[in-house]
Amino acid sequence: MSSTSDNGYDSELENMEGAEGGGENEGPIVEVVNNEGSSNMNPLLFPDVISGVLSHLSASEVESCRLVSRLWNIEACKVLKNKRIVVFMDGDAIKVYNNAMKDTTLFPHAQFEICTDLSNEHFAEFWSIFGTQIKSLDLRISSLSWRDFLEVVESNVPNLEKLSLRFLPRQEPRGKIDLESKAPIRSVKQLRLASIPIAMNGSHGAIERLTGLLKLLPNLEVIELLRIKQVCMQSRVSQSLVEVLRKPEVNLPFLKKLNVNLVGITSEVLESLALKRLPLERVEMGLVEGVKATSYKDFLLSLRSTLTHLKISYPETFSNYQPFLEMNDAMKPEECVQVLTKLKSLNMINFKGSINFIHKMPGLTKLIYATNNLKDSIPLGLRRMPYVGHIEDHSLHALKITSPNCPADTISLDAISRCFPYLKSLDLHHVDDEGLGVIYRGLPLLSVLKLISSSCSDQGLTGIPLEICNDMVETGIFTVPTVDLYRRDLYIGSLPFLRTLAVSSPKISDASIAFGVVACKNLKELQIGSPLISDKAIIFLSNRVCKDMDVLDISKCSKLTEQSTFYAHEKLVGKVIVPVSTEGEEQGEPSRAASKKKTLKLQLELEKSDRGMVKMKRGSSASASRMSSPDTLFFEEIETEHYPPFPFQDANRRRNVRIRVHAFRRFDNPFRGRHHMD
Repeated sequence: MSSTSDNGYDSELENMEGAEGGGENEGPIVEVVNNEGSSNMNPLLFPDVISGVLSHLSASEVESCRLVSRLWNIEACKVLKNKRIVVFMDGDAIKVYNNAMKDTTLFPHAQFEICTDLSNEHFAEFWSIFGTQIKSLDLRISSLSWRDFLEVVESNVPNLEKLSLRFLPRQEPRGKIDLESKAPIRSVKQLRLASIPIAMNGSHGAIERLTGLLKLLPNLEVIELLRIKQVCMQSRVSQSLVEVLRKPEVNLPFLKKLNVNLVGITSEVLESLALKRLPLERVEMGLVEGVKATSYKDFLLSLRSTLTHLKISYPETFSNYQPFLEMNDAMKPEECVQVLTKLKSLNMINFKGSINFIHKMPGLTKLIYATNNLKDSIPLGLRRMPYVGHIEDHSLHALKITSPNCPADTISLDAISRCFPYLKSLDLHHVDDEGLGVIYRGLPLLSVLKLISSSCSDQGLTGIPLEICNDMVETGIFTVPTVDLYRRDLYIGSLPFLRTLAVSSPKISDASIAFGVVACKNLKELQIGSPLISDKAIIFLSNRVCKDMDVLDISKCSKLTEQSTFYAHEKLVGKVIVPVSTEGEEQGEPSRAASKKKTLKLQLELEKSDRGMVKMKRGSSASASRMSSPDTLFFEEIETEHYPPFPFQDANRRRNVRIRVHAFRRFDNPFRGRHHMD
């Protein structure tokens, strides 16, 4: 077999063959060369085109693309640096990786996760070869000492940008490290901390250790805490971090993102944070009784030049200001938000007032809030107020009402369409046919429309009278050339830019799909749910629009059978979410449909980063014997834990790939060496 000039590439070829289960289809690596006289240049020879293609693939698929040519190999290695996370569970895995990759010149990996003791003898060679290439490092070591931590981060990985710690470093009983004399580590920009160790190790000890850590990392831009289910524990963790940030000796002038919940923070702490003027861009906070509203205002005023995303939760007594505010405090809670002129995203929980104040926030593009009375939050007299000109020209693009018991009547929808005519995303509950008509006429730029738990019928989605829709469903006639002659009003196809539609209602049937949804030419994602939708409608939909769709979620259509779901899978492999059926299965046993649904849903989302563990092959195949290293590593992909995303970013799942070492074992115990992630 031919090989490239990259010395480490031959050993990685067997990696790909081992992952595919053999080398029967192997062939020579061909470098495509364009003739100088050729006028047609192959676009797949441009590096920008290649990297664009590879960025949409998973890590294992990118590794397979390295076999195309040397140019593809170079671009694939660049993409793998952002996609693949290599995991070391023990010393043998490090030895395997060193032997397989020591001669490489392309260095395809820049993200590593270490779950074994740093004193292992194989780490010295690993740091010397790959230390300068490491950009992201996750240390999952429970007995991490300051000496080992500083030796790795300060000396061995000089270009480290992202650091993750599951346990805070500790001082050793012998040879205590003087952190004050250590030079700051300026390369690290992101810090990711586990919440549980901070909360369980005592507040004083955790604060001291965290203080020393933050003083060593003055150029931090992001501090992220892992979320935990216990609310009280999460609050305690946040308070510990805030106590450290308010210290005068902790100076983080470049800090932008902080996913700390400020619920339970006192007025004194807020005032001290306001004096530090942290350049935060994203903040999550909650108003509580006993804290002056002026303290919140001073804190938000200190962030008004940088804050772009805010999530704020109001207390239950929000509608009654007397128990919440002191008598000499005339500022209402919603006035705390009006000072944020650069805010782009605002999420308000338990909000019971009016959103009239957003006319003072011209840059706001996304608004999410929970209210029990939509009519009061967007009053009828809004159009006659003095600042009507400002609010009608508002650039709000996304509006979401999270209260499930808040009906969206036509009056409120009319006010929304008049105040925010440039909306591109709308998420509401309990919308009827008349409300749909208001949306069609007043919000023509919508690209995302989500109507969950609605009361709309076939007439609202098709524009055809309900009697005619019922007749067409009974006769089973879905192909009607002159269907537009039956329409009496606008319908879902009247939204020309609609790409995502989610609607669930017990009143919609096959007619909504055949005469409404099918007319949405640009639709990419569809989630529809109703007990009246049958197999015939799904088959009709699959033949018409499924080829261009990315996601089809019919999990809430209880009437469907395997006939239609199988047909939809044939049209859209890996892009259909089907109903979960529990018939014929014992109680407590997960159904096959449920497991299929989970698998398909994972396939829908493109993984941003894959974690991997090295696996040694027990035997040497005929193809492997021709390689420079008969026993080399390959990555085996499995689905395990999912990293919690940053709270203000879209939730991105990550596939975990383990490196399992079966060689260098003294015993034949098949269970020896099979570790599980913590």
